Amino acid sequence: VLDCTLEVAQECADDLGLMSQENDQIRRAYVAGSGSASIRASTYPTLAHEPEGTSKSAFRGGTYDLLKRLVTREAARGAIKALEPGPGAQWLARFYKANGAAFDGESRYHVGDDFLKALLAEMPAVSSGGVVDPKAIADGILDQREAVA
Repeated sequence: VLDCTLEVAQECADDLGLMSQENDQIRRAYVAGSGSASIRASTYPTLAHEPEGTSKSAFRGGTYDLLKRLVTREAARGAIKALEPGPGAQWLARFYKANGAAFDGESRYHVGDDFLKALLAEMPAVSSGGVVDPKAIADGILDQREAVA
């Protein structure tokens, strides 16, 4: 049991180190114009960086997805605080309330990916405090994900 725990802990540590690569893939997808449909397909370096069959943990993909979910949730919450007191904080808080429920409790796979995909699909908004750019907010969340990881 202890060996298994150590293996999973090492995989988690390794996978958190991959967050920067994953963020770069997401940014490249949007700069290239391939958009949100490619978030899930272009990510998951956890499974791509190992030769077939070398992962020691049978739960590697699920654990990685859970790590991304937690890191993205904390990054979004941190971004709300970082944007205060501006209009971006209010906008992101509303967006999080509408789209972030799946971060808590039991949920499906790809919650973090789906949250970013929805955020990147949003159009800029005008509020009484100014213009809110969801893509800039998403970029801030990606930066926060690296800091959290």
